[in-house]
Amino acid sequence: MLLQTSLSAETIRGLLADEERERAARWARIQNQFIILQIRNQLEPSQQTQTALKDFLVFLEEYKDV
Repeated sequence: MLLQTSLSAETIRGLLADEERERAARWARIQNQFIILQIRNQLEPSQQTQTALKDFLVFLEEYKDV
């Protein structure tokens, strides 16, 4: 038996909107992590914090267009 599924344009728009909200939420979490690292480094500059910031910058550079 063949199952045919067709999604309405409204359903597709809803799914795309959901994906965009998820992408925006992920990006907001990434930004928040970076801000926290920057604040920690300003309050207490340590080699560990600076290393974490450098690693995070590399991550941002690799995924800036995603």
